Amino acid sequence: MNTGHLSGATGRAFWQGLDQLVETPEIREEIDRRWPGLSALAGDWQRRDILKCLGGTLALAGLAGCEAQPDEEALPYVNPPQGTQPGEDRFYATAVELDGIGQPVIGKTREGRPIKLEGNPDHPASGGATDAFAQAQLLSLYDPDRSGAPVRKGIPATWGAFTATLSDLRMTLDESSGSGLRLLTGPVGSPTLLKQIAMLHSRWPSMRWHVHAPLAGTRPPAAAPLDEVEAMVSFDDDVLGPGALQTINAQNWAKRRRAFQRGEGDALLYVAEPAPTLTGVAATDRLVAGPRRIPQLLRALSAAVGAEDSPLERMTTRERKWLEDATKALLTHRGRGLVTVGAFYAAEAQALAAAINRQLGNPAPTPTPASNPDAEGLPALIEAMRSGETRAVMVLGSNPAYSAAPDLGFADAYRRVPLRIHAGLHRDETAALSEWHLPLAHLLESWSDVRCADGSLTLVQPLVRPWLDIRSRHQLLAMLGGEEPEGRALLRSQHSISDEDWQAALVSGLLTEDASASTDRQTMDTRRGPAESAREGLDVVIRPDPCIHDGQFANNPWLQELPKPLTKLTWDNAVHVSPSLAEREGLENEDLVELSIGEQSVTGPIWILPGLARDTVLVHLGYGRNAEPRISRGVGFDAYRLRSAAEPWHRSGATIRKLGRKYALASTQRHTTMAGHDFVRFVDAPGKALPPEPPRSSFYPPQDRTSPAWGMAIDLDLCIGCNACVSACVAENNIPMVGKDQVAMGREMHWLRVDRYYRGPPDDPEQVFQPVPCMHCENAPCEMGCPVNATVHSPDGLNLQVYNRCIGTRTCSAYCPYKVRRFNWLDYTRDDPPETRAARNPEVTVRARGVMEKCTYCIQRIEQEKIASDIEGRAMGEVKTACQQVCPTQAIVFGDIAQEDSGVSKAKGSPRDYDLLPEANTRPRTTYAARVRGGKRKA
Repeated sequence: MNTGHLSGATGRAFWQGLDQLVETPEIREEIDRRWPGLSALAGDWQRRDILKCLGGTLALAGLAGCEAQPDEEALPYVNPPQGTQPGEDRFYATAVELDGIGQPVIGKTREGRPIKLEGNPDHPASGGATDAFAQAQLLSLYDPDRSGAPVRKGIPATWGAFTATLSDLRMTLDESSGSGLRLLTGPVGSPTLLKQIAMLHSRWPSMRWHVHAPLAGTRPPAAAPLDEVEAMVSFDDDVLGPGALQTINAQNWAKRRRAFQRGEGDALLYVAEPAPTLTGVAATDRLVAGPRRIPQLLRALSAAVGAEDSPLERMTTRERKWLEDATKALLTHRGRGLVTVGAFYAAEAQALAAAINRQLGNPAPTPTPASNPDAEGLPALIEAMRSGETRAVMVLGSNPAYSAAPDLGFADAYRRVPLRIHAGLHRDETAALSEWHLPLAHLLESWSDVRCADGSLTLVQPLVRPWLDIRSRHQLLAMLGGEEPEGRALLRSQHSISDEDWQAALVSGLLTEDASASTDRQTMDTRRGPAESAREGLDVVIRPDPCIHDGQFANNPWLQELPKPLTKLTWDNAVHVSPSLAEREGLENEDLVELSIGEQSVTGPIWILPGLARDTVLVHLGYGRNAEPRISRGVGFDAYRLRSAAEPWHRSGATIRKLGRKYALASTQRHTTMAGHDFVRFVDAPGKALPPEPPRSSFYPPQDRTSPAWGMAIDLDLCIGCNACVSACVAENNIPMVGKDQVAMGREMHWLRVDRYYRGPPDDPEQVFQPVPCMHCENAPCEMGCPVNATVHSPDGLNLQVYNRCIGTRTCSAYCPYKVRRFNWLDYTRDDPPETRAARNPEVTVRARGVMEKCTYCIQRIEQEKIASDIEGRAMGEVKTACQQVCPTQAIVFGDIAQEDSGVSKAKGSPRDYDLLPEANTRPRTTYAARVRGGKRKA
């Protein structure tokens, strides 16, 4: 295939969404079971009829739930108001969790209903920011496919029946000191859960605890001190990429980058990697290197800096130049540099990087809670199950039937266990193999605790009382031991702190450490490096998906719809190949192929990815689900089938076979160049100004600016393309999901997109990101073109859309040079289940079919501050848009441009500030700061 078109093609960024969620029949079945007489009288009843019959006293949650649970007291507001009024927001400090590491958040609720998550501004691991995963946890809480009651052998059961099963099990365990009992969890970051496991082990010394971490090796055991680092060399280590440490790493990287912009030191970043990553896009110099070359390059760097006497490997001219520059940067910045190696690689590589850092006196990373040293791995459990010595297995919040390496044979061994208990949010693949499936509480409706990326201990308090018949992970372990305490009391009993400290923790989210708390946090080393010996065939790089992670978010429409940062694919994974490999093998986008490694194979579509190593194939985990949740079932292919226990992240000897068919993929932006427009601009050094724009005449009359005059500035030098802003915009503005078929027709509904551009040769291009919301033009073509005056200008400079005037001509979209307007082709929200409706922001209109919608600069937040300032008799204070508030690098600044001392005015005063498409003469209120090439001050 000829790849010349990659450097000449253009394309619009298309956004897609999700087909309508439909209401499940479980509620109808539940009413038939509980009130058969009512069902017979009502005939083909509707929900409204039921509510009439019951006097409106039973909410949907009450109908769908089972046993009532005692009230739990959640305390208090983060900012206590002077009295409360209906309709007022309440804020609670809590946390969500990813891979055993806490993400501190502030939960916003309205009349007891959580409607938004924000980063905790008072927490050192958050700084007020979050990532896309944390934002989407709100929708996971309201997932209509969540399990709502116990199930035994596929038949609905009760907690009472399960308690009886546990009673019989405890009698057997007490007689045998726990012999035959195995507990399997994911990575545990909760000290209370660790204490509960220790207590069970104390009672039953022969029981065993196992941890299944499908992404073990995706993160190093420490957060990098990027704010202190002036020269960093990364070997396939995506420190800015998605995962549990993204927020804290991005914040620290942005601090150093801003210091560099002020002329305070350097911010050099050298990256060698086989597949493009967010860190690679931000690099001063990115080297495309296959997975087998990474250890060789690391040894060459070690020899170059004098850390060891390893001989120099044979290198290409490009590799040698990159190594010379990286070595010079590290030696020049002794004590202010850092060498990191991706945790996908073996322990020997990690030790070599640590030796280089010691040799140069570089700062040591801050340890983070990554795993649990007292637990055994999954292979030990499988061996015990296969031998027949295991009587009972409780799987708590893990899904090894889906995510374990196929050669381990988990499913076959698991079926041999007499009593198989699974607890999870969904009836997933492991639940299908279990005798008992127990519905697990979401962390946002639980009492718990968790360690965060900086090692601090954070309190988790519920934002809402559970509406399903569920139990928390702490309650389930207590039930195993014969107790069933209330969640808050259980957590409180595990922390020996005063009532005053407890109340302070409820407010701030930070828990005071117990004197007996262990700080020895180690990482289980399950990593295996790629084989360096030459093997015929292609190298396969296996990575977690940037949007649905290891598959735990596969049923979340917000994340399934979210365009992947570097491919812009949605609702699918693909077999990614380089342009040169595609040309050699005659492959084109959407060709259906069979990717085989020995006896293992998957079938998936091709997607050509510029910047990928020549003979390397990239696949992402998390797809190909076949369990009960409807959204995720049958989407994509299961890349876990390509893994082996010995080589979970890199395989060699792969082959690709074309099947002669096509599989349609929904991408929101094709591989494009600038197409003649400098959408993203560059300066060569900090402080250097962009060339001035020539003056342009206009037939629009000049407009006076009075305070407030709202505007936005986006620093492209700080944007890492993480998509947190897009996810936050969806959550804040009730943006509907439209589905893969609709995105194929360009009917996406996102109000904010993050464009990705390439420049240079397809095999090794320069890559950049650019967030594009509505520009809120002062000379707005959309306003001139609307025939019914539905798009209007406000006195404070906002370009507004009056929904009840819009008749759907789409003239405004045709006139918009930035293409930031979204037309609502279908009624995407009419049939939403009540759980999904509960996640909506009541301050934002839910749009109907046939209207145009767009970014409003979060006008609801502006109006809330305006009302509050009027009531309190003061000037308007700071307003943050959803995208600004979530951004971990603070690349987005919003405010009053009529005030010279405002943050946005200072940002717009930068010599790097420019308008997008200035030739259109629209005078946009949203402007950009150019990227600074490299990371070194100009001499």
